[in-house]
Amino acid sequence: MIAIFFLIMTSIAQAGGRTYCVGGFDLNSPTAEGRHACNSQKVRRMHPDWHRHGLIVLNKKTKECFVCWDEVDSTCDSIFMAEHQIRYQYVFTTVQCKKSNKHKVKFHVKDGVSVLKKKPSPKSKGRPDKNTKPNEAPSQSEFQPVVLTPKLTLRKGPYTQGETIRVTGSLVDQQGRISKQNGIIVTPDVATISLEIDGQMISLVPVIILPDGSFEADVTLPKQAGNMLTQILGSSPNVSVVLNVSSKDLPDDYSLSTNKVRKDIEIGECIQGLEFSTPLDGSKTAALISTNLEAYLKSSSKSPNISFEILFPDSSLLKEGSNPQATIPAQNGKAVWTPPELQDTRDTAFAKITAFGDLDGAKICPTNPIMVEVSGESIFPETTISPRKQSELENLPPQFEGQNMCLVGKDCDVQIEVRTPAQTAVEFLNDPDTAVSVIDNMGKVLYSSTLGNSQTIAYTFVPAHAGHETPVIRFLG
Repeated sequence: MIAIFFLIMTSIAQAGGRTYCVGGFDLNSPTAEGRHACNSQKVRRMHPDWHRHGLIVLNKKTKECFVCWDEVDSTCDSIFMAEHQIRYQYVFTTVQCKKSNKHKVKFHVKDGVSVLKKKPSPKSKGRPDKNTKPNEAPSQSEFQPVVLTPKLTLRKGPYTQGETIRVTGSLVDQQGRISKQNGIIVTPDVATISLEIDGQMISLVPVIILPDGSFEADVTLPKQAGNMLTQILGSSPNVSVVLNVSSKDLPDDYSLSTNKVRKDIEIGECIQGLEFSTPLDGSKTAALISTNLEAYLKSSSKSPNISFEILFPDSSLLKEGSNPQATIPAQNGKAVWTPPELQDTRDTAFAKITAFGDLDGAKICPTNPIMVEVSGESIFPETTISPRKQSELENLPPQFEGQNMCLVGKDCDVQIEVRTPAQTAVEFLNDPDTAVSVIDNMGKVLYSSTLGNSQTIAYTFVPAHAGHETPVIRFLG
């Protein structure tokens, strides 16, 4: 059985040459694209159009698993797999995967040329470049680098023993903004998060770089960080997380104010088990579009008091006067959030959302923040995908639960609700004679009609290939 993931996007991937990336992912959450090595900011900034293929790439011998990303829908299949089929094969699930490293890029090819850095040979190590002339460094008056400062962010406390918390960091300029060079976010090539108790490092975790330029790592607090250590040491231990970054591969016109930043964690008690129902990590929405928020406490049948905290790390993308941070109280775990307007409708901003609360006076451990992509466009196609026979999906692995999914060779029902902000009138969407068509990435028309009196498009198609489908919706008024 093969599944197809169907995405509605507002543009079509550019046709091109031999360009693809094969890298590891988080085995505990294979569909979380923010934790794919080939979706790191370092890789993404080299590709204007970038998406992943739905199937898992398995090394037949070592059972190590990867995911393939490309700019051209067929490149992962027609180029990478065609050239590496002796060693690798596609598999549908992660059942056969013995390991996968979410920080490891195995192959990265652009226009037929590998862009992975080669390790210097022992002979050339330490030898200066033959084109480098001595005493050519610019004077201080000619060269004033932009100074960046590492910033470390933790979600709301309290924190409890044995809990896994998500730590986020970024490099910010003197205005506190994530810095960009020629529109590309400046990020370090190497960054780590360490956990220390009384100054002694007990764990070191490499970070993953997210599409918004921030980076994150999941750190597990030791179960003995509280009472047990207090008994051993005779005093309450000092638990802290430390962000370490390297400036070696930053652009020449940037420098770091410091390589290390630290934050202390107070270990207390809180109820674990608060989780998001919607949105999911990596979801998409649009500015001024009402977006549902819902969280629940899986460890209790009672209804807790819940609130949601929304934060835009890069406030420069928001329209002037917009608040980059907001707290929204929930009713029975549910709330509605309207993302603010962006400075430029062509921009994309990223919001980090955390749920927190209490139950019968006891604090609940807040959720780790999820990331939601906010488009500046005033039109947002919200898509519902369902197979003709729901029973066909009953035997799918649990990691595919909740995914918009259909099966190759089987009828797939698609419903697209074209949503717009309530206060914004989009004239052609109110004209029943507006022609609308949905075209797949091979140019085939999947749907063609007029809008009529509804802004909902419904049709059926039969997927022919596994992987992402990225059709475009066209309106002709």
